[in-house]
Amino acid sequence: MTLSYDITDYRITDHHVDVPVDWQRPDRFGTISVFVREVVKLSKVGADLPPLIFLQGGPGAGSPRPPHNTWIEKATDHYRVLLLDQRGTAKSSPITGRFITDFIAAHGGGVGGTRAAADYVSCFRADAIADDVAHLNRVLNAGVPWTTLGQSFGGFITMSLLSRHPETVDRSMTTGGIPALDRNADDLYDDLIPLQTARHDEFRTRFPEDQALLDSLADRAEAGGLVTLAGDVLSVHRLQLLGGDFGMSTGLENLHWMLDLALEPSGHVSQRFIEAVAQKSETVGEPLYWTLQEGCYHQGHRTGGWGAWNALQRHPEYASGARPLLTFAEFAQPWMFSELPALRPFAGVAEELAGERTWPQLWDVDQLARNSVPLAAAQYTHDPYVGIEGAKRSLSMIGNSQLWETDAYLHDGLRLHGDTIIPELMRLLGVL
Repeated sequence: MTLSYDITDYRITDHHVDVPVDWQRPDRFGTISVFVREVVKLSKVGADLPPLIFLQGGPGAGSPRPPHNTWIEKATDHYRVLLLDQRGTAKSSPITGRFITDFIAAHGGGVGGTRAAADYVSCFRADAIADDVAHLNRVLNAGVPWTTLGQSFGGFITMSLLSRHPETVDRSMTTGGIPALDRNADDLYDDLIPLQTARHDEFRTRFPEDQALLDSLADRAEAGGLVTLAGDVLSVHRLQLLGGDFGMSTGLENLHWMLDLALEPSGHVSQRFIEAVAQKSETVGEPLYWTLQEGCYHQGHRTGGWGAWNALQRHPEYASGARPLLTFAEFAQPWMFSELPALRPFAGVAEELAGERTWPQLWDVDQLARNSVPLAAAQYTHDPYVGIEGAKRSLSMIGNSQLWETDAYLHDGLRLHGDTIIPELMRLLGVL
């Protein structure tokens, strides 16, 4: 199904394409719809522009909606841009709590239904998305190779795509998205935890009174004093999640301004703040973000365990009772699936995915070493989400790749400064 319309200075064309849930066993779970939004400047509609497909961060996130984004405005000067909603997100047959509850019931409920739901969700990782992208290349682009732009988790998809379907790619760009190919979810966080600690130290240095307030709020949370209007008692862990966007350029300031309204003149914690904490730490629209966070790294047989949770046990300074209270980055933990209402339907699925399981390969390091597709990667020196050292090691193993390391931006660099970043990557690829 295809629909075209104009918005401001852009021609928008919406595409819906059916794909199998399980590319290796197409009859297993049937098909789902994948949504792609094509964006062309009205002034370029008649031009023969090369295609660029955007691979969004995540996991579990849909593409941005045009046109108010610096990189989209710049990229559409040179490309016909296709914005992919990853399978299971936004308009691509989204996986929701209601869907999971119904799926489990339809498959007999109990352990069997939960295991079937986990098998289903495991088909929504970078390897399957790469297979979707290759299929879309045939359907929407007649097999003509396109440029890919992978932001964050979109870089993981890029690695899978270059491993599995390099013939569909002309050039690749990534921003904050080169994973540590030599790490898995059981050892990755020993690299990432120090990066988050460094960002929290910046917060404490810039806003020392805020840290004291955060510690006081944690004491109140331990005593059960932070209760939402819906009756949820917020734990200290929910406060720790407020550092989740410290990898973004305004992350420190965001928490500062939240804390600015935390107390009423009487000294009571404001209800406004309590509700803001609950909302900030929820994932209503993107439940796959935490459910598949560690599954983004699993390959081959794994005996099980929660990688981030186990790593945090080796860092007692991150305990909920420690002071100063430290905050979390992208650290998926089992308590989330009981404390966060939107994740409760996924609790059994998450435990299944964290258990003993054999996973498909996400990327092929031998193929990546032989890679001939030009790859330009922007990595941010202080990004706590995708560590620079792991990215450097990976790029040293990937053929025909170039690194642009910069400390001028953080993880949201593409969204805020895409008009600078995109031309720099295009220059590295010899396009400009």
